[in-house]
Amino acid sequence: MAIVTKKKVKLCRFFDSVAPLQYFSHPMKKKTYSLYSVLFLVLLVLGPLMLVPTACVKEKVLPVITITGFPEIKSRTALCNAVVESDGGQEVLTRGICWWTQPGPAIDRDSTQNGAGLGAFTARMNGLVERTRYYVRGYVTSAAGTSYGTESSFTTLIGDNLPVVVTTVPFNINLTDAQSGGDVLSEGSGPVIVKGVCWKTTAGVTIADDTTIDGSGLGSFVSTMWGLALNTTYFVRAYATSQVGTGYGQELSFTTGTTTPTVVTTPVLNAASTTASGGGEVLSDGGVPVTERGVCWNTAGAPVYPTDSNRLSGSGLGVFSVSLTNLTPSTQYYARAFAVNSVGTGYGQQEEFVTQAASVPTVVIDSVGYNVGHHIIPCFGRVITDGGAPLTGKGFYLDTIAYASPALASGPVNPPGGPGPFQRGTFLYNVQNGIRGELNGRNLYAWAYAVNGVGVATSPTAIPVKTKVYDTDSNLYNWTTIGTQDWLTENLRTTRYCNGNNITQIAAQVSWAGAAGGAWSHYDNQAVNDTLYGKLYNGLAAADPRNVCPCGWRVPTDADWTTLESFVGGSIQAGGALKQTGTLQAGTSLWNAPNTGATNAQGFNGRPGGYRTNTITGGFVNVQLDAYWWSQTQPIGTPLDLYYRKATFNSATLERNPNNRLFGFSVRCMRPTRP
Repeated sequence: MAIVTKKKVKLCRFFDSVAPLQYFSHPMKKKTYSLYSVLFLVLLVLGPLMLVPTACVKEKVLPVITITGFPEIKSRTALCNAVVESDGGQEVLTRGICWWTQPGPAIDRDSTQNGAGLGAFTARMNGLVERTRYYVRGYVTSAAGTSYGTESSFTTLIGDNLPVVVTTVPFNINLTDAQSGGDVLSEGSGPVIVKGVCWKTTAGVTIADDTTIDGSGLGSFVSTMWGLALNTTYFVRAYATSQVGTGYGQELSFTTGTTTPTVVTTPVLNAASTTASGGGEVLSDGGVPVTERGVCWNTAGAPVYPTDSNRLSGSGLGVFSVSLTNLTPSTQYYARAFAVNSVGTGYGQQEEFVTQAASVPTVVIDSVGYNVGHHIIPCFGRVITDGGAPLTGKGFYLDTIAYASPALASGPVNPPGGPGPFQRGTFLYNVQNGIRGELNGRNLYAWAYAVNGVGVATSPTAIPVKTKVYDTDSNLYNWTTIGTQDWLTENLRTTRYCNGNNITQIAAQVSWAGAAGGAWSHYDNQAVNDTLYGKLYNGLAAADPRNVCPCGWRVPTDADWTTLESFVGGSIQAGGALKQTGTLQAGTSLWNAPNTGATNAQGFNGRPGGYRTNTITGGFVNVQLDAYWWSQTQPIGTPLDLYYRKATFNSATLERNPNNRLFGFSVRCMRPTRP
């Protein structure tokens, strides 16, 4: 409520309210004149002796303050909440409260100053007398003066004693709830306004933790604690709160109970003739850890673990899934999820499903390894299901074409067996179109198959098989297709020609320079270099018609090299395209830096194997710097020479030159690409 100071200008109020004045102008005749006429006459007489106001002064509106409560009352102190609601159009300079033991306290009595401006504030009153009634008003001072709010009052307490309460021993302890309570024996220095219990899982409970509210005043009460966790120890004590504060009873403890796990069963899906997919979710462990969980099933209903068929899937809470196996085709089944703890086994709801009729097996091929001999390839596959009928066979076969629905190849199969992985250690290459032959560097396709009483099933997809190339010594080589040519991606390492004849190994330089036939050596006569760079062959071996390369492959002609150069962009950049990337200094290659232009774009993997000279005083030169590869082509007019190609560490060019056949170079074999 606005409190207004009315400063009146008496003359102005008088002008506005006085009744018309009367006077007689003649002893026998009354005449009425207005006050203003009279005033005019007075002014004529008084003149400068009077100051006449020309306007009325407006009333000033003072700020508004309200006391909102006493949040704390003790014997000698108290707190008061107040709020300045309006400033009356004037800046609030000071605000606070004032109090006295008589009504109408003013700031000349006990008072506080609590800042300035609008808004709420809390003031503390000190130095009070016990059990005394005090009157309190809020005040606000502005340029318009000091205004007071509505008066409130309170009575101080006798002393500052907290309530006295005892805690009831917890009872009716269940899985997620329990009961306790207490008895307020004394209210202390003030009335108990709320009482109950408080609790948590660690000692030192206060009303800042979970609480109940169970009335007020003296006397006993019962409290129920809800939302407790299973198998958990809690601490609890009663409390009673007055305006002085909160008193607590003794702190007690109790532990909630345990039960079997709570679990739900998920619907059984993908029911085939002998398999299905099931699962469940453990929602609660019952207060103790879940040690096992899974699904059990039977054909009679209400399956139990571990008596009936079952499949386990881990432990603990959460979602899980299992495969139901060894089912009978065309049969009604009942399944339940289960979970086990130390209390017992909990089950989910029962789910029903019917298996399908028997069918052909389901089989997949997982992988096919490289050939490990002339006619040997390791194959790996799995029979996913036997289709509901016993398997009579399973195996693999190969072909040069990826048929959509391949026919079963003739020949032996693995021994009969049930579902699961199997490995065929050896496989006779027996393609469907009747071609029987070697596995030397072939692009093939492999399938797995399985047979039961219903029929034959093949894997839904074939796996491409790129067989390795093997030489007469049974060394295996990787290979790649570059344009219309197939090239080994490694230098040759054989010691025999394709027909099985030996190639002479020569270590001594004097013998090497005088060789009369094909010969080979390791660089520096160190066998460790065989793995890194392959062997060095003289030109007599490279041009020998018995073919130093694996059967079906050849030493490239000069024209073969030219075709390769053209495909990778010409001789100017062919050296870089054929070299391995990286450098010896960086630990990423055998090439010395800078290994100019190296991209290995076609996977040729050229390595710097160096060469061996043809003189008795010579030796081994330029390993890790240059690569030299023979062709089998003789230059016209120089029957002792052959063309060769050279890649070097500081150039991207692939050089073409003739050289004497008694030099030792690397051999890189090739063939025209096979259909």
